Amino acid sequence: MNLKRVFAGVAAAATMLGGLALGATTANAADGDQTITINNSQMAHEYTFYKFADLTPIENTNEVSVVTNPTETAGNLNTALRTIAGVTPWEQNPAATVASLNTEQLRNFAAALSTDGWTSSATEKGDGSNLPVTLPQGWYVVTDTDTSTSPATQGVKAIVATTIPGLANGFTINANPEQGQMNIAQPGVFNAKNGNLVVTEKPTKTITSIQPTGSATSVSPTDNKNADVNAGDLVQYKVTGTIPATAANYSGFKYQLKDTPGTGIEIQPDTAQVTIDTTPATTIANPNFVNGVLTIEMNDKATTADYAGKTVTLTYSAKITNAIGDSAPNSVVANSSFLQIDGTYSKPVATDADTTTVYTNDFTLKKVGVDNDTEFLAGAQFTIQNSKKEYGKYSDGVWSWTTTKPAANAADAADGVFSPSTKDGYEFQNLAAGDYTIKELKAPNNYSSTFLPEFTVTVNNDHKGNVSVTEKDGDNYGLVTVEESVITVKNVKNVTQLPLTGAAGITMLVVVALLLGGAGALIAVRSRSLKRQLNA
Repeated sequence: MNLKRVFAGVAAAATMLGGLALGATTANAADGDQTITINNSQMAHEYTFYKFADLTPIENTNEVSVVTNPTETAGNLNTALRTIAGVTPWEQNPAATVASLNTEQLRNFAAALSTDGWTSSATEKGDGSNLPVTLPQGWYVVTDTDTSTSPATQGVKAIVATTIPGLANGFTINANPEQGQMNIAQPGVFNAKNGNLVVTEKPTKTITSIQPTGSATSVSPTDNKNADVNAGDLVQYKVTGTIPATAANYSGFKYQLKDTPGTGIEIQPDTAQVTIDTTPATTIANPNFVNGVLTIEMNDKATTADYAGKTVTLTYSAKITNAIGDSAPNSVVANSSFLQIDGTYSKPVATDADTTTVYTNDFTLKKVGVDNDTEFLAGAQFTIQNSKKEYGKYSDGVWSWTTTKPAANAADAADGVFSPSTKDGYEFQNLAAGDYTIKELKAPNNYSSTFLPEFTVTVNNDHKGNVSVTEKDGDNYGLVTVEESVITVKNVKNVTQLPLTGAAGITMLVVVALLLGGAGALIAVRSRSLKRQLNA
């Protein structure tokens, strides 16, 4: 048998580690530089190409001539071939022997092959893409060096040919249908095999809306990465990721969006919706979104080819619970892994995380007497409204909001009425930043019900760990003071205890003016009466 000519039937058995495919592109095209594309090239990896044979189509046939070249490579080829049981190399043209190896023999040959003393044709750095490399037409061994380790480590070698134009009848050698090679029919392609790393884009996560419990409307945050919430709110999240284009190179592929909510964020799995590009993913039912992890598993070549490179969008709601504390992050990463030859998925490598954070706030309302600001006053009752004029109710650590005013005989916070019960006052917990109107409904025992304050405060959160409360307006009696996150509200027993400053001072002057006016009117009436009596 003349192994210098390798017929199509023999060549078809020459399945190449890493994915050999030889084929025709344009009949009668001129020889010259061709390409090898590294599918899924790895970051921090270098790929070096060593040519060990010329591959030349034989005119008017479906045959290809395999000639070992350069001659100094023959010794290394023969040495590697001798390690394979049952194989006797053709010493003068060992590359032709390589063309007759089966899959297992070829894999063992690549592992045993040394490139010491060879001159490389090119070295390319991986960048996470499908990386094309221009090379002289021929057959190559490609080494894979991981430069991120010290010292650098060598991975699995690939045996791969460039594209070869000019073969009649579209002659093709298809690689064996093992992982990473299935159905690759285009010439000049191999898959990076080392590291089990599939380069995956970092996903994005945003907050799209917030729905307070009981409120008629939802709100859109001004910052879709940081938002202020109440315990009990439903927060709508949107996660977007891209299935790697290199998924098309594999017979099975798994893509995950792994969401990790912080303490106090309770995912509602039944609200999850998934689309791939703009099409609802009917084959990816909501139950696949389990414990914050969306898994898209592509178990056949057709599915991976269809999904590769497409955008996955996940939306879902999460409830804010009273366990939230001052803030809670919610991050997402993407995982990708391919199906290995043994049918198991390779270890996934996570991307960097994209994070959103929600914030709540606490502040305290104290009740004291104007004549003794250390005296704790029991029995006061008041309501709180948000900027939409909805009344807040607080029950089991959750805020709900309604336009219905609390009843006059309402008993506690679950009914919308709040009452300090200790000298430290009443602590409003887990409220969103914003404007709130506080109105006193009932004065403490033995204090006047005539001068009950109503005022608006602004709760500020700079999303850097700083919370403050500032008085905005409405304190007509001068009974409200604010220091950091503590609001102190004073009560009076009579009008003479009202402060004589600001609006309260004006109020006092008005009262005095009314009293003086009333006294003057009385004197005038009595004066006219006396005058009539004298003139009678």
